[in-house]
Amino acid sequence: MKRHAYVAALAVLLLTTFISAAEVGAVILGGFFLLRTRRTIRLWASSLLQPVPLLIFAWTVWQFTTLLWTGDVRLGLDEISEVRWGVLIILLWPVIRFRRTLIMVLACSFLITNAAQWVHWLFNGADWLPWDHPPDRISAWWGPAVGGTMLTGALGLHLPAAMMGRGCMRLVGIVLSIVTLVAILMIGTRGAWIAAAGLIVIVAGIAMWTSRQRGRLLAGLGVAALILLAAGIYLREPIMSRVHNAHDEITRAFEEKEYTTSTGTRIIMYWWAIEAFVEHPIAGVGAGGYHAWIDRHLIEQGIDPADRRVLDHAHCAVLHVAATSGTVGLVIAGAFIVCALRGAFAYVGREQLGTYLAGPGFALVGLLLISVFDSVHVNRGQALKVTLVVEYAGRVRWQQPGPWARVICRALLARGHEVRVVADCIADAGHFDGAEVTQFRPARKRLQRAPARFQRWAMERTGGPSISLSSTVPGSIWCPLDADWKRETRELASIRNPATLAMETAHHVWLPSLAMAQRRAAGMAREMGSVRARLGTLESGSGVVALGYCSAINPASIDAAQLRHDVRRVLGIDEDAYVACASAAHAGHAGLRDMLRGWRDFACRDGSILLLMGRKSALLDRIVGSLDMRTCVRILGQTETPEAPLAAADAAIAWDTSPWSTGRFLADALVMRRPVLARRRCAGAELLAKNAGGLLLDHAEPWSRALARLRKHSAPTVQADPLSPGALAVRLEPLLESPAFA
Repeated sequence: MKRHAYVAALAVLLLTTFISAAEVGAVILGGFFLLRTRRTIRLWASSLLQPVPLLIFAWTVWQFTTLLWTGDVRLGLDEISEVRWGVLIILLWPVIRFRRTLIMVLACSFLITNAAQWVHWLFNGADWLPWDHPPDRISAWWGPAVGGTMLTGALGLHLPAAMMGRGCMRLVGIVLSIVTLVAILMIGTRGAWIAAAGLIVIVAGIAMWTSRQRGRLLAGLGVAALILLAAGIYLREPIMSRVHNAHDEITRAFEEKEYTTSTGTRIIMYWWAIEAFVEHPIAGVGAGGYHAWIDRHLIEQGIDPADRRVLDHAHCAVLHVAATSGTVGLVIAGAFIVCALRGAFAYVGREQLGTYLAGPGFALVGLLLISVFDSVHVNRGQALKVTLVVEYAGRVRWQQPGPWARVICRALLARGHEVRVVADCIADAGHFDGAEVTQFRPARKRLQRAPARFQRWAMERTGGPSISLSSTVPGSIWCPLDADWKRETRELASIRNPATLAMETAHHVWLPSLAMAQRRAAGMAREMGSVRARLGTLESGSGVVALGYCSAINPASIDAAQLRHDVRRVLGIDEDAYVACASAAHAGHAGLRDMLRGWRDFACRDGSILLLMGRKSALLDRIVGSLDMRTCVRILGQTETPEAPLAAADAAIAWDTSPWSTGRFLADALVMRRPVLARRRCAGAELLAKNAGGLLLDHAEPWSRALARLRKHSAPTVQADPLSPGALAVRLEPLLESPAFA
């Protein structure tokens, strides 16, 4: 039994550290529990039939039931997975008689984290620190919100001994309570400050009611208040910055209706949770369905969900339970709270209120108080602060990697992460609202590159979890989308006009610097262990992680029928005409002419129309004119809204086999539910192999024959969710959460 207690103590010691260590401790304890099954099996019935485990089981069953109507099954399973920590009740049951020792080990575990906070504060900003939090959020390996929740529970653990204890126990409780309160001040979580104040009032009230030495208690509270005041003065800068931010954000939320700030987001999420509960009062919107319900709710109001910062939970446990699980969930959760508190205080008499045996009960009270400001039951760990590196983000869609930078930034913000954008220049910073933006040369033009200078500047500002879309700056995830020096050189060499060649060469004097910077970046990536990643593929290999495909189009926010009618009316196309859409971003490739000849042979039969998108309108016009196709082709030029021509089209054609394509056009077409004809080597062709609604051009098959097959093909059955920016963010998170980049 003592060996079981030692293993349990190890698991409890690791419980408040980073999540991977806590899970390792729990797995070790679970393995030891199973090894001792022959001796502990007689205790299983008594542990499983306790009210708390039964209610956890009822909660789990109900949560799985709500998956039948949730809007996001994957997120629902993530939320349900948090119930796994309830197994610890069963695993610790055989050593419950060592409860006092386990509580002291838990207190020591919190002290380890407190020590890490002091290291974080003393060396805040040092390059060797693995924690990348804002300077006023001293939370060590915890995320600030998670840390505030955990420390409020820790305060409840220490306060009973501090206010109602005797002798050495009281001294230990006072010291640890003050240490915990200072840690809560350092962490900068305003909800934890309020919850801690409420917890102190509750414990002090109970102490005043039960104690006979009220004068000594008041004196002790006064001394503790003076110590906290001194600590507050010493830490006044981070504390006051949080206070001023809260006042400003609340004012802007109520007076200016601005809900993009931290506090403003919480306010609007509270209101959305109430509306979800009113709409679905019995069963809720389903586990994990809160975010999806808000997206639908915003679309019904004519608001693009991408313009709002929405988290996966309501930032309030009660409201989140009400919204996702309805009245049934509230009843189960309420019964769980009552039974848990009753069990925590069941064997704590009045004379034991001043000992650490009463600590777990008051820790639960602290968690109840903090649950007003956080969804503690689905808090899956810390939100990341991600650095996103992009050299140049232009205003238009074709200027990569700017569009992908915007998509990734918004997706990470929507997942609740903090994003800091490090860029040489961002033409329109409004595209990155909600993110912290740092620019090196805000006034530069697209061709005014300085690769070596930007590399040195950006590397000084890139640390912790990071995503780099620049070929000159490696990050935790390195997914370069800009052209390398070889590709730039080939494009220069392909220019035949001497005057154009001279002018372009003058604009590319930085090519030698780019070559050297990209070579240095490759070396730095190997040293720091960067994960090489690629968009536009499903197959990982050769040291490259596949990030899949993504479309920024939200089909639920589009009235496709009305958009189809409007676009066809503007372009002068009959409603009954057969229309296809194709992207010509790389108009100089020979494959475009082959596809256009096939369309000419196909369209000459019934007057079908091809909508051609591409920024090089003059070149496209010359190609179309040389093929005598002006009557069956409409050149749209560059567009910021690809959903418009795709809505007007009956099908899409993907002909481009450029190795640097990300397959976004094909993903957009599938999201808009348009049948697609693609060449086998085209980016995104593998999507058609996995989803009905797509055709692949056979090697020897003429385009005209393939287009005839396409006309008979039905709409694709692919779901939009796997191609959404949110799904891309989910694929990025495990890479960003790697311990190597924590």
